[in-house]
Amino acid sequence: MIKQRARVISLVSLAAACLGQTPQLIQDVAMAGAEYREALAAWRGNDPTLEKDLFTSDPVQVRSRIRQAAALRDTAMVKKTAYINALIRRLQDVKVALLRSPDGMLPAADLRRDLQTDSSRIASERDRLEISLRDLSRSDENALVRRALESELSDLSYLQENINQRLHSLDSAAKTQEEALRATPPAEKLDAILRMWDQQAASSVRERAEWAGIYAAMDQAVADTQRSSAKAAKGAKRSHKKQDSSGTDQIWTYRSAPSAWTGYGEPEVATLELHDEKGTLSGTYRARLPVQEGMHNILLVLAGSRQSAQVVLLHWKSQTPPAEGQITLRFHGDGKLELKRDKSSDPYIPGGTELLSPR
Repeated sequence: MIKQRARVISLVSLAAACLGQTPQLIQDVAMAGAEYREALAAWRGNDPTLEKDLFTSDPVQVRSRIRQAAALRDTAMVKKTAYINALIRRLQDVKVALLRSPDGMLPAADLRRDLQTDSSRIASERDRLEISLRDLSRSDENALVRRALESELSDLSYLQENINQRLHSLDSAAKTQEEALRATPPAEKLDAILRMWDQQAASSVRERAEWAGIYAAMDQAVADTQRSSAKAAKGAKRSHKKQDSSGTDQIWTYRSAPSAWTGYGEPEVATLELHDEKGTLSGTYRARLPVQEGMHNILLVLAGSRQSAQVVLLHWKSQTPPAEGQITLRFHGDGKLELKRDKSSDPYIPGGTELLSPR
């Protein structure tokens, strides 16, 4: 993410200059940076379709994938915090060296060059984040991840602005070494950079907690959907055991066609499972429906009765989100039926119609 090896080299050179030593790269900082970048790359490349598959793949496998992604992200955040803390310790060592050297002078040109390198690298990281956000659909299951990435992008923007302020300070004060020393002592300039990294360290701790919360929410959502499915299946099984010779079970599915739907957009999938016992109906409705923000995954538990040979009114309930409403079914002579979502207590479940065909 924020790569700082060039700054590390510059600041170690600074400390060495103050102490009359040969500049050397501090290995702990370099290693911490490499470990962080490797951990972040492992998380990014691990499971790019996880959010898309949350409610469409096997729940047991999805929950295992969520735990794997959570562990990789947490490792990356631990490595990030360790990297930033290593940078802070090194800056503190540089400050001590400057204070102990009566002739210690800040190499403003070198520091300026390295700050410019940092700014360019942060700009590249911002570009990668913006591409990730652009490629991430605005569906409901991506909302938490999108919010975290947007927060990360905001932090990078703030950090880049802070670096630009430090550059402006160096430009205005470092016309000559003497002017720089008269304008702002070197230790104070390092204090400004230290404050910037202290803020990033605190932000890293918050990010770790936020990502842990995101994956916990994902796992809970999949678990809730899994329980809803099991409850609906159990109810259908009980109804099946009670049915007499007049009881029937049937499944209808949506098949894409230009005039087979109304609403915000064409359903990606829609399936109606219905048990009819002497005019009393029960079952489930599953769908993946487009809305302005992206796609919503719907699971409704149904119950109702026939109003006539062609019309059925069904009351539905949803657990995720907690909501209820009404669906009207109209049977066509060709075996198809029109499903209309009439009423909903939650806008998460949009209105609209689909023409369904028997499976």
